[in-house]
Amino acid sequence: MAHNIDIAKSALIERASLESNDLVIEADAKVTDVTIKVRKIHIKSDAILTRSKIFSDGEVVVGNRSEIKSDVVINAFRNVIIGDRTIIDRDVTVGGTQSEKSEFIVGDDSAILYRAYLNTTRKISVGDNSGIGGYANIITHSSWHNALRGGSYKFCTVQSWGHFTKIHAQYH
Repeated sequence: MAHNIDIAKSALIERASLESNDLVIEADAKVTDVTIKVRKIHIKSDAILTRSKIFSDGEVVVGNRSEIKSDVVINAFRNVIIGDRTIIDRDVTVGGTQSEKSEFIVGDDSAILYRAYLNTTRKISVGDNSGIGGYANIITHSSWHNALRGGSYKFCTVQSWGHFTKIHAQYH
């Protein structure tokens, strides 16, 4: 249950389960068939969230005029930040094994397209004016065999700016 609630009168909320300590939904935002369990959420003006799920122990921000389409699941332990005028298309999954370094950030005027899978074991940042194509897979670890049984593992963050993607390896 939210301790601080600020919902604009013009916001439309239908069939939504919103669990947060701090909840702000701005003017003309539309939240329909959505489940959100986070510490703090801020849905900005004219944002549209439809039939999706978002989980985080941190803060979630959905930017002005951004849209999260149906059947999207986003789970990042630290934060989920989605910039202005950004689209998260249908059937996108952002999640995986969660850690204290799990975070998902998307800049302004960007898109994550249909059925992309982004593993947030580590931080993923997508810059302004960027996109991730449909069916793309971005994995932030290299653990393919059971690490508890001696399999090797490595982790890295992923950052993308415009037409350039850079991977920062953080080996453990």
